[in-house]
Amino acid sequence: MILGIGAGWKENDTIAYGYNFPPAKVRLDQLEEAAQIIRKMWTEDSPTFHGQYYSIENAYCSPRPDPIPPLLIGGFGPKRTLKIVAKYADWCNINDSDLAFCKSRLDTLRDHCQAVSRDYSSIVKTYICDCVALAPTHAQAESIKQASFFSQYQPMVGTPDELAGQIQSYAGLGFTHFVLRFADYPETGGWNCSLKK
Repeated sequence: MILGIGAGWKENDTIAYGYNFPPAKVRLDQLEEAAQIIRKMWTEDSPTFHGQYYSIENAYCSPRPDPIPPLLIGGFGPKRTLKIVAKYADWCNINDSDLAFCKSRLDTLRDHCQAVSRDYSSIVKTYICDCVALAPTHAQAESIKQASFFSQYQPMVGTPDELAGQIQSYAGLGFTHFVLRFADYPETGGWNCSLKK
C-alpha cells in the first residue's frame, strides 16, 4: 500500500462532494499539517499536534501499520509542494510534463532536500503520463493520440521501441515508477503491442 495525498486541484470535484475549496496557500498549509499528523500517528504511541487547521490530542492509531506505508505527495509546485515533499514524503509524483520541466523540478526538490538535510536519493520519484499512444507504427500511434481526449496532456507517442526510449529518458532523470494511461483504452491494441516486444 502507498498513501498518496496532495493539496488538491480539481475544484469542481471538490465542490461536488460538499467540500470547501480554499485558496492554494490554505490547501498547502493543510497538506503540510496533514503530513505531520500522518507521520505522528504512524510512529508515536499517543501523539499530539496543534496546527492552524488540524489538531489531535493524545490520539491513538492502534495497531499502527506494520510496515509503515510510503507517503507519496503529488504535485510539483517549486516553492511549497516540493518543500513539503522534502520534509515529509517517501515518494513524490510529477505528471504530464516534458523532460526539461521534470529536470528543473527535480533539481528544485534536490535543493529543498539539502536545505532540510534530507537525502534526495531516499525519495522515490514517480511519473504519470495521462496519454500514451502506442501502436506498431508511429503514424498509427499519432492517430490514436489525436482521437483521445487526453491528448491535451504531455503525451508519449510511438512504436514500442520509441516509447521505450521516451520512458528511458524519464528514468534517466531518476524516475523509477510510471503510471501510464493508454489512449486507446478500453481497447487493448496498444497494450498487446507492447507485450509483444
